[in-house]
Amino acid sequence: MLEPAAGGTMDGGQAHELVARALGRFAPGLDVRTLDDRADLRDVLALDSIDFLIFVDLMGKHVGHLIQEYDHPVLTTVGGCVDYLCEHAQAREHPRVRAHRGDSYCRTWSPAVSR
Repeated sequence: MLEPAAGGTMDGGQAHELVARALGRFAPGLDVRTLDDRADLRDVLALDSIDFLIFVDLMGKHVGHLIQEYDHPVLTTVGGCVDYLCEHAQAREHPRVRAHRGDSYCRTWSPAVSR
């Protein structure tokens, strides 16, 4: 696994290499540089839904957190993956999850109330 660049961030080159490695699992010998950064990977590589979820999981392992379903569309292109990895490489918890951690429902729910 690649380490983040100095300062705890991931640069575009490192992110692009991670994407290439992850896609190599589904298309051995693929030169990611030949792909249009905006092309839908699911169509270009004929990834089915399970393959795409495995790919998203691999990207999540590199950023250090589960990638939520609402962020999956960002990861459908090489450019989107690179941008996402650069932005979230150091995040250990997704910002939206962090924002909802103090949700009053979570704080007040108890088994006695739910019966």
